[in-house]
Order: sequence, then C-alpha cells, then structure tokens
Amino acid sequence: MNNTTEAVAPEIALQTWLRPDLTPVGPNKDYAAFRDQLEAVDNLLRNSHLESMALDFARANWRGKDMSQLPRHLQFALKALWVEVLRMMHGVMSYRNFSRMIASSDLLADFCAARRIDGIKGVSKSVLERASKFYTAEQVRWMGQVFIEMCGEPDRASELGLAEAQPMETCLVDSTCLEANVHFPVDWVLFRDVSRTLLGAVKLIREAGLRCRMPDEPQVFARQMNRLCIAMTHARRRRRAKQNRKGVLRQMKRLLRTIG
Repeated sequence: MNNTTEAVAPEIALQTWLRPDLTPVGPNKDYAAFRDQLEAVDNLLRNSHLESMALDFARANWRGKDMSQLPRHLQFALKALWVEVLRMMHGVMSYRNFSRMIASSDLLADFCAARRIDGIKGVSKSVLERASKFYTAEQVRWMGQVFIEMCGEPDRASELGLAEAQPMETCLVDSTCLEANVHFPVDWVLFRDVSRTLLGAVKLIREAGLRCRMPDEPQVFARQMNRLCIAMTHARRRRRAKQNRKGVLRQMKRLLRTIG
C-alpha cells in the first residue's frame, strides 16, 4: 500500500492592531458620507473574497526561508490591497502626496490599517510605493475579474450587498481622460492648421458669391504656408538651425496675419 501525504499550508492567525476610537467630528454631512463609503468598501473587500485571494497570492509570492516572517508578509499583503484601493478612489496621485494625506487623517490611516494605539505608522512614500507594487499585474487582473463575476451572478451578488445582479453585457468607458495627440512643436504646426481653417472658410464664402479684396486666391496662400512648413522641417538639418527656424516662424506669423 502506498501512503501519500499532501503538504497543507499552516493556519496563521492575523490579529489587528489595537487602536483608539476615531477623532470625533461634529455635524458634517460630507465627512459622514465619506466615512460610510469607506466602511462599505472595507466590507466589500472582505465579503467579495478578495481578502482571501490576496492572502493566497501573498503566499505564492513568498520567497523567504524564515517562516516566522510569513505572518508579517501576509499582514502587509492585506495592507497593500487596502492602500491601493484607497489610492484608486482618490485618483492616482504621487506617493509623496498620498503619504501626506494618509498621515494627516485618522480616518484614512484607520482604513489602511496604519493606525495603532501608539500613533500612525508605516505610511511613508517608500512603503506606499512598495504596497502599490506588491501584487503582479496578472494577480490584480484576476482579482478584478472575480469581483466583476460576482457582481453579475445572482447567487453571489447578495454577498456584496447588491439587491440584484448587475448586467455585464454592456461596457461603459469614459474616454475623456485619454491623452490627446498634440503636434510637436505646437507653435508653427498650429499656424499651419489655423491658416488651413481660415482659407477653407474663405473658399466657402467665395463659392457663395461673396468677394473681398484679397490680393490672391486662397490656394496661393495655402501653397505659401506649405512651403514655409517644408522650410521649417528642413531647417533643423542645417547649420544655425535655431536661427533659421526662428526666421521661418516670423514669416509664418506675417502670412497668418495676412490670411486673418
């Protein structure tokens, strides 16, 4: 008979730090709403099993040989999850500003498990940066996928406090924060774009039967602007490139005033 034994990970009890009550705040509707929001997020992270997933990932990432340090590693794993969630809630800011914000707020420090009976500790910018990079991109993606799946399943949505499962067929994306592609250098390229817009308007007006005292047709000015753009492009490859580009830029300004 062959006896097989499976290695079972030892159970580790993680105890929270003793901490005093939050500083009392007088009647303040916005503060109360934000405090309730943090409490809801805290319960959501625990009830959505993301907390247990974070501990599993932390065990997988553990490379130390001293098992006595594993509880400390797992404790930091939970802190890293809460810290990164809070950072996303406030917009991705610099670690220095994020450190100042947490250190100056009992509520935020308490949410990040950085508040103890002897004060707020472990919120330096280096610690917060290490917490932000604790999980790999694949692990973060996997936790997000599990959370989304729970929101869409009727039998598991109630665990998150949802009255009903959310439809997942539609994906709404806010693209207003995407970085626009801006020409560089902006100054002379914008001169070209403005001249094309103005000359297009002039051409449209003339086609409608209106005339003015322009010395040339719009196409002539367009060709002149294109020649200056070509000269600006080739000026950087010649001697005294900076002076040449400034000279071409002054010609563009004069031409643009004429077009205007």
